[in-house]
Amino acid sequence: MPRGHYRYTPGCGRCCEDPAQLTHVTTRRLNKSDLSVVWNQDFTVDTAALFLNSNSELWVGGISAEDSKLYSSSTGSALSTTLPNANTTAAIYEDSSGNVYVGEDTKLIKYDNTQTKIWEDTTHDQGVRDIYETASSDIMTLGARFSFAGDAYKVVKYSTAGSVLCTSSTLNSLGFSSATRISLDGNITYAAESSTLLYKLASDCTTTWTTSNATSLAVFYDSATSRIWTGSNSTGLVDGLIREFDTSGTLKSSFSHSLGRMPGFARDIIVDSDGNIVVVGRGGARKYTTGGTELASFHHGPVLDTTDNLARIKQLSGGDYIVTGLRVAL
Repeated sequence: MPRGHYRYTPGCGRCCEDPAQLTHVTTRRLNKSDLSVVWNQDFTVDTAALFLNSNSELWVGGISAEDSKLYSSSTGSALSTTLPNANTTAAIYEDSSGNVYVGEDTKLIKYDNTQTKIWEDTTHDQGVRDIYETASSDIMTLGARFSFAGDAYKVVKYSTAGSVLCTSSTLNSLGFSSATRISLDGNITYAAESSTLLYKLASDCTTTWTTSNATSLAVFYDSATSRIWTGSNSTGLVDGLIREFDTSGTLKSSFSHSLGRMPGFARDIIVDSDGNIVVVGRGGARKYTTGGTELASFHHGPVLDTTDNLARIKQLSGGDYIVTGLRVAL
């Protein structure tokens, strides 16, 4: 049985995931050209949060009981900096002044550049899944359910002092995992959710438009081409779709993507410095041209191999990619 993560379960008909054996997840640096592994860093937490700061250092946060930490992007080794009590982290962001914003299961927390807590807010009563800074230096956050109780899926905009500037209406009420990603164009927010819709929100959090054919958990706004790219959340052993939209919400192109043993389940997507598409999710990572030609892939292990259940991707300046892994569905 591969790497001790699986056992035969009667009635399952195959080797199923053994929760008792899920002992680690991995953050990796992948080579830009072929997605080969440059380094691994194993964690005992689910590394759902990842941010690359201006010093090319990595903030990595988990959704289990371990503090968020800073790591070297060149070696993967842990640095001395931690965020005290930031131990159920689903999103993390560092601004240009070195302040760090952490999204936890019930609140948004701001720390200064000495890792001292400045404020916290509980407007998101269920969880903060994504955090970005707007062109006006406000903080835009996405909240989505960690359970079927409480508030659903909405965007909240904060001042740096912690005041709530605006809140979107509930964008989706499907419950768990209905949304996980936003991407910004200056003060404009694009938000993807898993049933059908891609949203464009104005700077006051009101909805400008929605599309009905996105079906994605992953979204990325490419400022070089003014295009929005989404990766679909198709489940099972079927290919998903990568879709391209213009800023009016018109679908411009699409192509199939496979992530290996869980082909269509995308959790994050970027357009890299060469203008290529890199998507990560259950099964690993794939790199494509914007026309859909596959350039490279990374995966190994069986269908439910949790070390390949990738959640986030960032690109180092013009170079390699950093990806994080998960043991649970987020």
